[in-house]
Amino acid sequence: MKLRQLKNALQQTEYGRLFRTNMLCSEPIPVKTAGGIEERCFWCGYNWLKNTFTAPLVRLSYDAEKGVGLSFVSCKEEPFFSVGPDTLIQGTNNPEEMDEKYLKFEEMYDLVSSLFYKEKCSEEEKHLLYDFYNAFKDYVDGALMVFYKELAPSFFEWLEGELADYQEWK
Repeated sequence: MKLRQLKNALQQTEYGRLFRTNMLCSEPIPVKTAGGIEERCFWCGYNWLKNTFTAPLVRLSYDAEKGVGLSFVSCKEEPFFSVGPDTLIQGTNNPEEMDEKYLKFEEMYDLVSSLFYKEKCSEEEKHLLYDFYNAFKDYVDGALMVFYKELAPSFFEWLEGELADYQEWK
C-alpha cells in the first residue's frame, strides 16, 4: 500500500478522528504480527514556530487494509523508555526543507514497501532499502528516531539485518 493510502486509512479510523492541531503524527511503521502487518505510529505535541516536540503522548496501531484501529494507548500507561513524559525535545531538521525531504521519503517508501520483511533481499533490493532508510533518516527529525526504533524494534532489526552485508552500509 502506498504511504498516502496508509495515512488516509489512519484518518478513517476512530483514532484518526481524534487527532488535533499542534500535534504531529509519526510516519507509519509496519510491524509483522501473528495477524499480519499492522502499522504503528505515535503522536506528540509539536510547536511549529520553535521546532520543539513533546515526548510521545499516544502510541497507536491500525490495520490499513481493513481501515480499523487496533490499539490506542496513552504513553502515561505505556511510556517510551528513552525519555520522561514531560521532556521537551528540540528538533534538529530545518522545517523549511521538510517538503522536499518528505517527497523523497514518500517516493522511496512506495518503491520498497512490498519488500518489507522479505528475507534475503537481492543486491538491487538492498540498494533500494538503503536509499529508503537514508531518505527516512533524512526526513524524520533525528530527535525522534529513538521513538521510532522503540515503537517498532522488529522493523528496524529486520531492515538493518538486511543491510548488514550490503557494501554501502558498512
